[in-house]
Amino acid sequence: DLTLTANQIYINYFLENAELLLSVNNMTVTGSDTISIEGDVVIHKGEVDLDLEESEKNLLLTSNVRETKPFLRYHLGISIPGNFYIRSEALFNSFDMMLMGDLQIIQEPRSLLEMYGNLEVPKGKYFQFEEFRIRNGRIEFINPKELPKLNIFAEKNKYGYLFQLHVEGSLNNPIKEIRIFDPNTREDITHLYPETKDQIALLLFGMTFNEIGGSAGSVALGKGQEVINEAIISKIEQ
Repeated sequence: DLTLTANQIYINYFLENAELLLSVNNMTVTGSDTISIEGDVVIHKGEVDLDLEESEKNLLLTSNVRETKPFLRYHLGISIPGNFYIRSEALFNSFDMMLMGDLQIIQEPRSLLEMYGNLEVPKGKYFQFEEFRIRNGRIEFINPKELPKLNIFAEKNKYGYLFQLHVEGSLNNPIKEIRIFDPNTREDITHLYPETKDQIALLLFGMTFNEIGGSAGSVALGKGQEVINEAIISKIEQ
């Protein structure tokens, strides 16, 4: 049986590509066949690179359960006051954002890890063809059998438009919606460009999709490119 209190612990967890600086207060470690770990943890600083495709490298996605002794039981209170960043480089789900808030982490023997709570997203970046600045958002841990839910609002000023991006849904596959505003009046003008391909074309090139097709050569030269990448155009059309 152990009781732990520690300040400024550095952890480098290679599977999750995580670096954490944390403190623990009155943490207890008890048991033999089943090791029970309980206590409070404050993460003062952290960086986590998420791999949303390789489940065995991700604590949130893994389906592996320990079936041999000693079994593990966790009951931890996690406090994140800020300066904690998570990153993803997944195609069409790439982000770099700061989190803050409180979580409860629970794991019973021979069961999957469960997380409960909400984390605020006060700042960061989300990449949807272009880099959007996160204005505010939240990650909610509601159902332990599912990945946490994103609800993020981000924006970007470009080509005389204000593009607002709303990202909502499961962490590994959220739904994204772009709305377009007049930056001076804040009037929503998305209705002028109802098709997604036009919204993305405006974001990338400052003109509608049909206008790109009519002046591809001049656009390419104006952007310092030799040609417009056909893969990007095909993605806009989807």
